[in-house]
Order: sequence, then C-alpha cells, then structure tokens
Amino acid sequence: MGKLQIKKGKYQIKQNENIYQQIENLYFYVCEKKQTINDLIVFVDQNGSTKPEQLQILYSLTQIYCLNPDNTLQIQGWSTYLTAQIQGLTDQSIVQIVTSDNQQYVADVVTQNYMHFTTSQIRLPSQIQMINVDGQNILKTPIKLIQNNVQVSLSFLINTHPADRQYFQMKLIQQNQNPNLIVKNLFIRIKSIQFTDELTQEDTNTFKYKKFSIIQNDVDFYVCTNQGSFILSFGNQQDMMLTPTIQMLTQNKNPKAGDILQFNITSSTSNLISKKQGYAMKVTCQNGYKQAFTGRPNVDQYFSLSSQQNGTVYSFIFPTIMQRLNPQKETCDISIDITNIQSNLIKEYRDQMESSYFSSVFLKEPNISENLYFKDIGENIKSNTLISFKDAVIPERQRIYVETFSPSVISSYGSEQIIITGNNFLLNGSAIDNITVKLLGVSCEVQSVNNTQIVCISGPKTRIDPLEKTQVLIGNSEALLLSHVAYSIDLKENTQLENYFVNGCKINVPYNYVLNVDLGKFQGDELNFFNVNVDEQLIFRSYRDLNVTFKMFQGLGQVSFGTIDQRFNSNCKIFINQQNDVKLSSYGKNIENYSYTLVNSLETQQNLIEVQESQVQLKKGNKIMVLATTQEERNEEYIVESVKYNKIYLSTNIQTRHQNTQETINQQNGDSYLFSVQVPIIQIDRNIQIEGFQLQFQDLYDTKVVVNQFSSNKVFKSFIKLNQETYITFTNMTSSVLQSNFTHLAYDREYINNFFISENNQCKITLTRSGKFNNNFSQCNVQILNIDDRTQVNEIQEVQNNIFATTQTCLNVRYPYKLVMKDNVCLSVQYFTNFFYLHTIQSEGIAFVALDIRQALVLYQFDPTQEVSHEVFSVQPQQSNNTKILIAANSVKNQNKNTPALFINNIPLNYYSMFNFYNFELIGFNENNTPIQYQYVDNQNNANQNFISICEFYNFKSDFLKKTVLFNDTNSDLQKGLALIDKDGSLTGKVQSILSSNIVRPDLNCQINEQKLQSCSPLIGVMYVNPDVDYYCKNIQNADLKVIPSETQFIPNITQTTQVFVTQLQQTFSFRFVKKLTGEEFIPCRFNLEQRYLADSNLGFIAKYSVDTKNISSITIYKYQWQYIRDFEILLPLFSFSLNRSISQQLISKKRNF
Repeated sequence: MGKLQIKKGKYQIKQNENIYQQIENLYFYVCEKKQTINDLIVFVDQNGSTKPEQLQILYSLTQIYCLNPDNTLQIQGWSTYLTAQIQGLTDQSIVQIVTSDNQQYVADVVTQNYMHFTTSQIRLPSQIQMINVDGQNILKTPIKLIQNNVQVSLSFLINTHPADRQYFQMKLIQQNQNPNLIVKNLFIRIKSIQFTDELTQEDTNTFKYKKFSIIQNDVDFYVCTNQGSFILSFGNQQDMMLTPTIQMLTQNKNPKAGDILQFNITSSTSNLISKKQGYAMKVTCQNGYKQAFTGRPNVDQYFSLSSQQNGTVYSFIFPTIMQRLNPQKETCDISIDITNIQSNLIKEYRDQMESSYFSSVFLKEPNISENLYFKDIGENIKSNTLISFKDAVIPERQRIYVETFSPSVISSYGSEQIIITGNNFLLNGSAIDNITVKLLGVSCEVQSVNNTQIVCISGPKTRIDPLEKTQVLIGNSEALLLSHVAYSIDLKENTQLENYFVNGCKINVPYNYVLNVDLGKFQGDELNFFNVNVDEQLIFRSYRDLNVTFKMFQGLGQVSFGTIDQRFNSNCKIFINQQNDVKLSSYGKNIENYSYTLVNSLETQQNLIEVQESQVQLKKGNKIMVLATTQEERNEEYIVESVKYNKIYLSTNIQTRHQNTQETINQQNGDSYLFSVQVPIIQIDRNIQIEGFQLQFQDLYDTKVVVNQFSSNKVFKSFIKLNQETYITFTNMTSSVLQSNFTHLAYDREYINNFFISENNQCKITLTRSGKFNNNFSQCNVQILNIDDRTQVNEIQEVQNNIFATTQTCLNVRYPYKLVMKDNVCLSVQYFTNFFYLHTIQSEGIAFVALDIRQALVLYQFDPTQEVSHEVFSVQPQQSNNTKILIAANSVKNQNKNTPALFINNIPLNYYSMFNFYNFELIGFNENNTPIQYQYVDNQNNANQNFISICEFYNFKSDFLKKTVLFNDTNSDLQKGLALIDKDGSLTGKVQSILSSNIVRPDLNCQINEQKLQSCSPLIGVMYVNPDVDYYCKNIQNADLKVIPSETQFIPNITQTTQVFVTQLQQTFSFRFVKKLTGEEFIPCRFNLEQRYLADSNLGFIAKYSVDTKNISSITIYKYQWQYIRDFEILLPLFSFSLNRSISQQLISKKRNF
C-alpha cells in the first residue's frame, strides 16, 4: 500500500469524463493498485493524519430498468424486483440493496454488468436508499417504491426462431383485462448459472434471445411494463428445455477408479456459463438404503470435474464408488451436469462428509438398518442435468476412507509429520509406492503405512488454487474423506502469498486455508474493509491500537479476533456493519478478575473505593460501575485514576451512597437467617470492543459487545450491552455482564457467576430451557418458561446462590421444572413474584429469602402468549412443614416501612388464574392489618366480570392474626370471582374454601364464616367451557353465545354469565348454551371443555351437557391432552358425558364416532 500526499485544493477524479467525487480543501492518501484507474482507492483525510473516509472508484450505474422518469419504481403485488446495468460489475462482486426500513438484501443474480434482485414482503419499504457494490453506494438518489395491486395477466409462447435456429422467439399474449399494457423491457434470468440478459425486441410483443440449455424451472423472465414490473416463469412446459448435443465417446461398461471417460459436448451455451460454473460428470449409484415411507432406493452421487478439454471433447476421471449396503441393482447412471465448481463440489460435499451424523452412521455400515434416515453422498450438491445415460456402467465398489488428519491445520512451510487414520489402505496388498497423498495439491511424502494408518511428511505451499483438493489415492482408488486438512498461512511471515488473499480493501479466504492477518500492518489508525469473504478461517491480530470498520462479513467459514491460545492483546474498537453466515469469535486480553465487592459502604463526595479483594487488576483509565442493591441507589460509572492494594482511586467523586446489607431474620421456629448482600463493583471495559446491529458469535472471551441482536455459543468474562428488545442465545454464559433495559427471550442452558444490570426495572430475561442459573447478580426480572416443548416436566432447573436486587420481581417460574433451589436472596423489589410453581421446588432448607418488599407478595400477571397448560392445575403439596420461601417485608436500613399486600390481580384475563402459597413464611405483613387486595380493572379501567381467581394455602406461616380481613368483598358484588383454598388451616385456622359471590352456587353447601364470607367444602373444581361456531356451520358469532348452568333462567342484559364454573368434587355440574340477545337455547358446532382446577387431584367431577338433537346422528370427540377433553362436534340426542381425570383417560384415546 503506497502513500501519496497531495496539497490542499479542489480536485476531481475522472474516468471516461464521468466525475466520481469532487472534494475541496482536503488532503489525499492514495492506496496504490497495479491494475487500472478503475481500481484506485482514495482515502480522504480532513486533517492530514487520521480518520480517513474511504472511497472506492470501481463501478458506475448505467441504467435501472423499469425506472420511471420521476425516479419511482412501480411494484406489482407484494414483490420488489430490481434489475440494473452496472459498468464494471462481475460475478465476483457483492451487491447489497438497502431499503428505507434499514433492511439489507443481497442481489439474487450478479453477473457481467448486470444485477437482479427479488424480495417479497408483507409490508414494502417506501424507498430503496442505496445500492452498494463492494461497499460503494452507486445510487445517487433514493428510488421511491409505488405499490400497484392491479393484477397483470400476461402469457407467452416460445418457439425456435423461424429465421435463425440458434435463437428462440417469444410472443407475449395480453389478456382482455389489461388492454393498455405496454411492455418496455424483457430480460431472461437463470439463477443457477448467474445469468441475466436483455431480450431483443422485434415488434410490440415479439422478442428473441439465444438458445440455452438448462432445466426450465430455473428460468424466468423479468418484465418491465407501464403498469409495474413482475416475473414470468416457465412453469412445467417441457418444450422449454433444449439440450445440447452430448455424446459419450468412451464405451467402458466396467470402469475402475481412475479410468478416463470422454464426452463430446457441442452447444451454444458455453458463453452462458460463468467462471463459477463448469461441466461435471455425475455418477449416480444405489447405496442399499431405502426411503422410509416409499421404499424407493436411495442413491449416492459422485461428481468429477473435467480434467482436460480438447475442443468439444471433455475428459473426466471416473471416481471411486463406495461400498455401502447391498443395492437392489449394481448398475449406475452417468450424466453431464452444470454445477458451481467452487462451492458445490467443496463446501456442500465436505460439510456432509464431516457431519457427526454422517460419519457415525457410515462407520457402522453394514450393521445398520436399510430404512435408517440417511443423507446420501453428494445429496447436498446442486447441479442441473443436461443429459443422462441410464444404467451406463457397472463399476467396482470399494470401501476406502479417511477418518482423521492429525494435525488438521498444518503450516504452509511444510516438513510436518501428518498421521492419517482410516481403513483399507492396504487394499489388494498395495505397497507404499502405490500410495499417493496430496494435501491441497501438495505432495505429502509417505513414510509408513498399514491398513488403518498412513504417516507422511508435508511439503511447502507456494501457490493458492481454489480448485486444488486433498486426495489419498490407493493406486487409482480415491479414499472417501470424512475430515479435511487446512493450510495455515501467516501473512506477516509469508508475504509472497498475500496477493492471493488480500486485494486492496477486500479479503478473501477460500476453503481449506487458515489465514492469519496482523491488522497493524495496514497504514493508519482507522481501517476500513469493504468485503471480507471467509469460507475456512480468518484470524485477526494487531500489535498496535486501532479502530476498524468491516462493511460486510460473508462466507461459510470462521472469523476470529485472536484465538483461545493467542489472545488479541491490543486495544481495538471494531464496527461490523453486516455479518452473513460467517461464524464470529473474539478472544480479548485474558484478565483474571473483572468484579469486586465493597468493604462496607461508599459515601458521597469521596473518590476512594475500598474493596474486599486484596489484589485489584484495574489500571488507570479503566471504566468501572458501582451497582445499586436498593431502589434508593443507582448504577454509577467511574474512571479509575489509580490503584493501591485494595483501594481504587477515581477521577471524580462518588455521587450516590451505597451500602452493604446484612441483617438477621428470626423465624417462628426459633431459627435465624443471616441475610447478606454486598455491593458489587464491576469493570465494564475490555481491550477489544465490537459493535454492530445483529451479531452471532461462536465463542466470546474477554470482549465487550454493543449490539441490537445477539447470540453466542459460549460467553466467558465478557460484557454485552443490548440496545433493543430481542432474543438472545447462549449455550453457556460464565463470569460475564449483560446490560439491558429491554425484554429478552433467552434460549440458553447455563448462566454461572454473571451480572445482569439495568437502568430501570423493565429489563426482563426469560429462560426458555432447563439448565443452571447459579451464582448470579441480577437487576433484571428473571422468568423461567418453556415455550418450545411443553412435555419437559421431568427436566431439572438449578437456581442456586443468586442475588436479585432492585427489580420489579425476584423470580417468576411459569413452567413446572423440577427446581433445585438453595440460598437465593432478593432485596428491595416491588413484588416477590408474578407466578411461581412452588410445589416443584427440591430443597432441603430454605430455597429463597426476600427482604424489603414494597408493594405486594404476588402481583399476578398472565401472559396469554406464554401460557403453559400445567399452571391451571392444582397438585398435592409435599407433606412437609419446612419453610421454603422466607419473606421479610421490611429492611432495617429502609426508614420507610412497607405495607405490602399478599396478592394483587389486576389482569383478570383468560377467565382464570391460580397461585399456590405453599411453604411460605411471612414476617412484617401484619403491621397495618393489610388485607389481600384484588383489583378488577384493566389499563382502560374496564372491569372484567368473567373470571375466577384461586389462591391455595398450605403450610403458610405468618405473623398476622387468623381473623385478619382477607379481602374486602360482599356477597352482592357480582364482579368478583374469588376463591381462597386453605388446605390445612394454616391461613385461617380452619380447613375451608372461602368464595365470593358470583361463583357461589346452592349445591356448594356454603355458610357464612367469621370473616362474613361464604365458607364451603375445600373440595372444589373449576371447569372452562368455550363454544366455537363459524358461518360455515351457523350464522352466529362466538360473542353472541353464553354458557349458563342448566338450572339458571337466563334474562338478557341481567343474568351474569361466565365461561368458568366452580363445582364441588364428586358432584355433577350441568350446563347449556343460549343466545346472548334472546336467551334461546342453542347448539354450537363445537365446544371445548377444559379442566382448570381440582382441589384433590385424585378426585373429579361430572360435567353434564344434555340436549335434544333429533336430527343429528353423530358426535366426534377429540382428546387434546390428558387433562381435558376438547373439540366436541355434532351432538347426539340426549347425550351426556363426564369430565374427570380417571374417566376422561378411559373414554378418549383417539378420534371416535358414535
């Protein structure tokens, strides 16, 4: 890279008299290149030394087809089509379309001077903002998109051109509904070979184009009309396919591996094949496997590229055919295909062979089932068949394979010992001289061999050819490779190979190469890379501090900053604009400890922090954060000025007082619990910081990431800041920090020793898989939920030694995992929980201790998008008097005394809610004789009358009186559906169900108790009935149907109705459906019955529905889950059924007609 300084002034950069950039009063630095003026890269530097703007002068936009004079593009329907002619474009270019909604898309077809792009969206963007070619925006003015939903009908006929048989002629046929349709341009595009070309217009609706050979379904036409642009597809018209003249010259019925087969291929299509495409001979053989459902034989596909071309004669080396299971027939088909010679024959083939599933099954052959699901050899390779010769050969089948190379990454300097393991290396008594090993085209000198191992010495790699491959030849037979070998090349040492990988501000790493690049070798402190394509592995390092911007990472390989063994130790700030499929890792400087704990307290107007740790690894300039542990404190960032022993001196004074919490909580049984929360101080900077919009990492070590959307396999000692609501994915997160003010779904397994920090109490992390959540400090609301598989009730979730502070709730558990809980503490929160499966806790002692509860013990909140069916059922509590949840309402250091309620339900949705108060012990909830409170309005202040809320109490210890008013309620209040179930009398001193008015029924045998509320038998159940109709069945809407008890007389606008009913266990509840407006009885097409609650899970009740249906002959019953019966269709005369646990299991096992 050369450096040329030009004086200040006004300059124009011209090519063919086109002005690409006009710049005034700036310095220039020119990145020299050896090609033409087209390839100049100009760095514009406003101060003569740093922060250059990078411009690439490579391409010019010639024409955008279908574009109107007012710079609008008319779109038909919901699809955006864009075709452009771009001077300088090649099939190696990367074209991105950036729309007004900040979405980025890659063009479908990119070929010589043409680009084509297609996307379908429910909501179209308003504009196309940019067209970036290798990072250069070539669009001067945004294109406004105008949607036209008028259906355009256009058909066509294609025949050989009557005047020239080398061309097709297409005639467009307009339909009557589009009499004014005018076709402006017509293009043919073929995705598989990256081809686009404009058709020649002969008259208004007649066009001609050259003949081509390709599968017709891969061809379509892009049409520009005065009513928008759209695509015409070939469909299934067989006459669209024209095959070239292909003749098999070699007649060898029994070829062996290594034999040469020749074909004569004469066609006018050769000019359509891009550099990425080529002819391949494909050999298709049955492998002995059968498809599980059809019984059809599975086949392997072996591809061989042309080894030599002499005019129209192509020579192909016959491949080694693997012996698998016993096939139905020994013959194999041969075909000539067009395929992507770089991608398909390397990446897809290699990934399949090296997959753990393929290799594990392959190595067990033939001792496996022929019907086993199996990916056949070559199945992933995409190609288009031009001609096929059925049952052409009966080849020799062999079973030679390589299982491993050791080492798998080797030096480009050679002279390394390579150990190759596999099988049948001594097939037919092969001698050492008959064995050839080539590692990406470089000979590896064989030293020794036995039937399962080859030892060879590698040679130096002096040139790069993407088509070179690794081969282990036993005679002419080539071993199947179940792994691969890659060459490691360090550009700092091996500069002669640099031009193969680095082209100005582009980097390309092909398959089978591990490239080491020192970013410090590039000039300037601000580096910009337009396109980095990696198909194997690229490792960045730097010996100096830098800021680096990557416009786009793409490819199917891996990019890492440092490695686990050799860390990225300089200070580097990296911005990644777009990451496609490439895997990303980062390994920053290894720091032993990023977190510390306060000795006692931290006072304002001082700049000294004393920590408990004797060794502090902070340096001057490091950034730290003191975390809040109560709602009166706040998180504060500071810069380290100096460190001496355990003392940290700051550059500014402390703004908020922080103090450790240590208090003793006395229990009713005489035991005491020492409650302790110490203020954490964490380091928030790392030597390497990566920013972007959407980033996916494999491994993240000692790195700071600032991102909108994030996922990673492993996170260790890193700092992640999330800027928006999104899902996050980790396999393991350890000793790290996650900062967010948003809601996140976490698809993760293990969180160990982490910090979750937030500036507000709205941060919420939902753990969606069973795993471990241990030794964490969280200012985010944590919820445990299973949204993927609702059958994992036997999975175990560990939640141990965590601290939850300053959050909205301590912990929510919305899925009945087996919870191994121990020594979790919660401090200074509004509510203990929104929902908790307490009966699943497995703990020998206290599982959870909470201190300083501001509003209520439980604020019940139902999320209908995350409902889990298990939460609606009562379970038998464990027969234990041990306290599992210990709650103290007030903290000594909180001068304002809290008066929290026990239970608040301000979202009575879905007609039902339930909470189990099992094994609670409450302290300080009786100071104001606070009742259990219920709120009945939603955010719009609308009361919901149709719900039932159940609270179960068992082994409930508290310091308030047994006669405490539990909730303010009257028997005349018809808006309340409340039920308190005191299973063992620990709440009220009496085993009872306490019900409010609208669910009290005469057959519940209720009486007024000491609290002047209806006290009934505790053995009650709850049933949910949901009618379902549609206009195909009856002309009535669901909202017009009501469910009432059979004995109730319905009076429109007076009778209160609900879909949830309470009944006594071992009794019968009868119901019927009526129309809302008239009270007329009505038979719905379908209705669902859901068993919502059983006070005793060993008992049930009978739900009875009886109706006279003289003209209906059958009923269909579906069992949805074992808990309830669902979807009853077409009712029988006077048909009744029961709903309880034992009978429903016996009655319904599958769909049954009566």
